[in-house]
Amino acid sequence: MNSPSTGSGRGVDGGGDPYATYKSADLLAINSAYNELRYGCLAENGYPQFLKVLPAQKANAFRGMAETPDFASTFASYSELPWFDSEQDARTKGYGSPAQALEPIVMTLDPAIGPVMNDCAQKALAAFEDREGTIQKYTQLGNTLAESIDSIAGKAKGDLTNKVFACMNKGKYPVDPNGANKANDWNVDFQVPMGEQPPQPRRDGSGMSGNAVIISPAVPAKPYVPTKEESESAAAMYHCSVETGAHDEWLNDIHQAEATAVSQNEAALDELNPKITALAKSASAALQSHGK
Repeated sequence: MNSPSTGSGRGVDGGGDPYATYKSADLLAINSAYNELRYGCLAENGYPQFLKVLPAQKANAFRGMAETPDFASTFASYSELPWFDSEQDARTKGYGSPAQALEPIVMTLDPAIGPVMNDCAQKALAAFEDREGTIQKYTQLGNTLAESIDSIAGKAKGDLTNKVFACMNKGKYPVDPNGANKANDWNVDFQVPMGEQPPQPRRDGSGMSGNAVIISPAVPAKPYVPTKEESESAAAMYHCSVETGAHDEWLNDIHQAEATAVSQNEAALDELNPKITALAKSASAALQSHGK
């Protein structure tokens, strides 16, 4: 039996996280400052609703917006172990997915807001004095790093998961690839009662007609609760991932992919890291100046 990885969870060699060199927090802080300045500008130009949703959006660093560059979360998602991090993780999560929370947002069909949004976006960016396009370059670099691990993860997951399933088929919780109740994302029937999948949240756009400007309220997250049998099956999956070596092989493959990607993009990281840190400080100063 292979023993599970220990330490930070980036590989058995204890090499840490190569992607820690990418300054995700600085880029996220810049984006948050940009949006806060933009929302303030919109409020000053006839759309005070943006100030009403600002606290909730700011509290989550505007992560609810699709364009927010939250690469720390992206890297973690792409490199996450498919067969759970631990037995407790498996028992808690099961095979379903929680419904994510939604922050409140401003919604409108008012055509007049278009020019105002463009003007406010330009003013917010101008406050950072990013004349070299560093933000765009750093975002592209983040996408490059993310693609490096995503491609490896996609190739590795299938073959390694087949090993895990083969192990499960020798135990108390076998899987059926032809079963009638295939679980989402797995394409197999785990042959145990499953928890109830919470519906994904939807935006409330009621009242959005004509030129009305409305606030779509926040929607709370809803957990997925696995059944007892499902938790046992998921725990068996985790143990099989360890016993077959899939657990450590995944961590090492991801760690190596990250180390290679960092090495290949070392020049860009060396050039852009100090610039993005300087821009994060500039963004903070711009916010403080605007608040006076």
